[in-house]
Formats: sequence, structure tokens, C-alpha cells
Amino acid sequence: MLYNLQENGTDAYLSDFDRFIKSPEINADWSVFLDNKLLFHHLLNEHENHRVTIYGVLRYGRVHPIDKSAKPSIRPGQWIRQTLDEEGSLVVKPVMGGGGKNVRLCRVTDEGYQINGTVHTAREFEALMSDLDEYLVSEFIDQTDYARELYPATSNTIRVVTMVCPETGDAFIAQAIQRMGADGTGPVDNFSDGGLSASIDTRTGTLGTAAQYPHPDRTMGIQVDDLEWRDTHPDSGAEITGVEIPAWDAIRDQLLEIAEDISYLPYVGWDIIVTDDEGSFKLIEANSHPGVKSLQVHEPLLADERVRNFYETYGVIN
Repeated sequence: MLYNLQENGTDAYLSDFDRFIKSPEINADWSVFLDNKLLFHHLLNEHENHRVTIYGVLRYGRVHPIDKSAKPSIRPGQWIRQTLDEEGSLVVKPVMGGGGKNVRLCRVTDEGYQINGTVHTAREFEALMSDLDEYLVSEFIDQTDYARELYPATSNTIRVVTMVCPETGDAFIAQAIQRMGADGTGPVDNFSDGGLSASIDTRTGTLGTAAQYPHPDRTMGIQVDDLEWRDTHPDSGAEITGVEIPAWDAIRDQLLEIAEDISYLPYVGWDIIVTDDEGSFKLIEANSHPGVKSLQVHEPLLADERVRNFYETYGVIN
């Protein structure tokens, strides 16, 4: 359903087995620096302009401030509400895990306190936040115009997979996609939840046609042609195909510099929000063995000899 196996054959694609079972061994125990979002935050100390502000971490019934000067609080719900009153919006998400699961986008409005669009009173909000454990409370990043226009209800991230060449030590981009949320995906833009994935030409930053994965509730008995390809967004109506990411060259070069700075982690899937038209961006999080379906739906990873060599060197494929 997802891949053009008839034309490319199965050998051109990284299999789910190799992705789930073998690719985690590339970064091995060092994966914790990517999987743990607080450690990833500290990993970017030398690149502060690209990291998201973390106000605090929720652990053992307390809020432990990180980038916000304050004493630890034993009343997390109240602390989070007060921080939200000051900032206007924030993101609460698990320290570990991915796929956009259990992310809470919080906003304060004239109607009350929103969590993923649902309005609560101050007391209700504090109660819902008070029992969270192993969560981060971080700033909400405003995306630049091109990303907002694609679909304004979610933060639309760029996923870039970088690899460090085993022979030269140079970082390169294996593949890159623009992700977009859609009606029904909640506050996230994940492809597996019904979001869209558009390929990015890594030379020019131009978006290709976007794929939309059938929602999990509709995957029983689907046919190959149920995978939908879109030149425009189905909900916002925005053009997708041909859109150019502003200052892509600057974004690409800065990201490769960061990848080379942490070359002891040779395999990284980066999630990026572009914040202006001058090449500024924030690294929302990173993945130690990134998912490949939303990438390979456009082009098989192993068709690139550099990528194939990388996986062969680390024993992911034979």
C-alpha cells in the first residue's frame, strides 16, 4: 500500500524489521541522549539558538525548574497554570517517547484554560496537570508563515534524517520531509495519525506532492489506491507541491554542522520548526532510530548508495 514495490523491489527499502530491531544498535546506549528530551536539551548547549526553552520537568510530584529561575514546586498544577498565565501558551509532553503521543498543547484564552482545544476552568486545569509525572513543560514555538499557511491548526515540522559517513566523518542528509497536521490529528502532525508527508528536495528546499496515510480506523481491507496523494492540503486548501522552504540552504547547512558536532551519534532523525524566513529554526526533538514510512513513501532509502553503505557498515542490512 505504501511503497512502489512493483517498480523498485523490496531490496530498495529499509524493512520494518531492520528499522525496529537493527537500527537502534547504531547509536546503541548513546541513544539515551536523543530519546530523553531533557538530555537532548542539554546536548544542544553549544547551539542554544536552536533549542526550545524548557521551563521545568515534572518528576516525583514536583516541578524542577530548568530554564526558568525558581525553586522546585510541590504544587505542579498551580505552577504550570501560573507559567501559562505568564507565557500565554506552552507544551507539556513526556520526557520519553515519540510519535506525538500524550502531547498537551496548553493555551490561556478569554474562555479559560485550553488543553488541546478543550476549555477548562483554572481549578480543572490544575487538577489535570497535577498528577503528571516524567513530563516536560516547554515553550510553544511559533512557526513561520509558509508552515502556518500549509495548515494553521498544528505546528508543521520538518523531519530530517542525518547520517555521518563512516569513511569521511562528514554528515549528510539521507532524506527530508515536510509534515503537516490535518483535521482529526489533534495538536500533532504525525503521518501515522492521519497527517501529511511531502518530500523535500534537499538541494532546493522545494516541496513535492504530499502523501496522506489512511487513518488507522480505516486500514482494514484497504487497497493500494487508498493512499492519497495531494498537491493541496485537504482541509486548509493550501498549495503544497512547489512550495519553497525559505532560506533552506541556511537551515540545511546549520543542521549538518550540528550533526557533525555530535558525530558520536551518527544516526539522527531531527524534528524542526522553521521560525522565520532567514534560516532560523528550533529543534523540537530528535530520534535515535527514526521511523521510515513517511520517508520511504516518497523514495526508497536504500536507492541512495551513501545510505546503503551507512546501514551496511553498522550491520543494519547485509
